[in-house]
Amino acid sequence: MRRRLLVALGLLLALLGLAASAGSAYAYFWDRGRSDLIVAGVQVAGVPVGGLRATEARVGVQRAVADPLARPLLIVHNGWILEVDRRQAVRVDVAGMVGEAVAAGRSGSLDRRLLRVLRGKTLSVRIPLSASGSAAAVDRAVARTAAALDRPARSARVVPSAARLRVVPSHDGLAVEQAA
Repeated sequence: MRRRLLVALGLLLALLGLAASAGSAYAYFWDRGRSDLIVAGVQVAGVPVGGLRATEARVGVQRAVADPLARPLLIVHNGWILEVDRRQAVRVDVAGMVGEAVAAGRSGSLDRRLLRVLRGKTLSVRIPLSASGSAAAVDRAVARTAAALDRPARSARVVPSAARLRVVPSHDGLAVEQAA
């Protein structure tokens, strides 16, 4: 009788161990399949990306944030127009921001991630805009603007002609403060 009880207990423990191993393996592979899925509640530069895969999120953030920043900037002054190509001056790190969003959902242990999903909890994570500027590109645009707009001040003067004196009025100068 005691032997049968030990055998039954051994079989029960083996089955429990097998079930735990199978459950752990399932949870592991389930988690691996979601390795690029962004958790609900995450925003990148103000764009909600929760529930999206990383590739979908990159496309969405590119369209909503990076593309508008890449449009040309028009500077207009007294009928003069300067078009600045912002793609050379500003670079938005879309891949880096989306990578941070994925990492935010991957933080913590496997059991915490599994429990969060089973409970239907969301994260409230805001990834800020990550962009860098090229000082050289800005300097080139400012130099082009200065070359087109700068004009020296001119004092008024009187120009004699054959029959009369002609007054040439003064005008203010204009200078772009390039250092600023």
